[in-house]
Amino acid sequence: MTLVKQLSVMVENRVGRLAEVTGTIGEAGANILGFSIAEGENFGIVRFMLDRTDDAYNALKANGHTVSCSDVIALPIEDNPGGLHRVAARCAQLGVNIVYAYAFRKSDGAVLVLKVDDSARSVRMLKADGFNPLDVEELV
Repeated sequence: MTLVKQLSVMVENRVGRLAEVTGTIGEAGANILGFSIAEGENFGIVRFMLDRTDDAYNALKANGHTVSCSDVIALPIEDNPGGLHRVAARCAQLGVNIVYAYAFRKSDGAVLVLKVDDSARSVRMLKADGFNPLDVEELV
């Protein structure tokens, strides 16, 4: 199975909170490979793909942050018009329910990060259909 760990951090919507979180991650020696921020009225959720997830998780917890770790799928996608649509449409055809997603660019293309309902089933279906989910080592 090819799943990647992702950290989700609850962050108050106030000046300096993102800097606190990213500072803690940096001090833990973890490199941020990709991230997204979902806003709420008073809090946001910052999701991070990291090269050293466990170290960042422990540091964030030690500094009093509300943090969780979850499995996501990292798929290489074509970095051109229609690249995202081709993956989203194929996921729909396969019955893969995308709960949320975000993407980031790498030197050799783009990566789509998917949180899905059933990770194990989704990875099996995507692999059988010719997709090649990435390991964290392939994201660095």
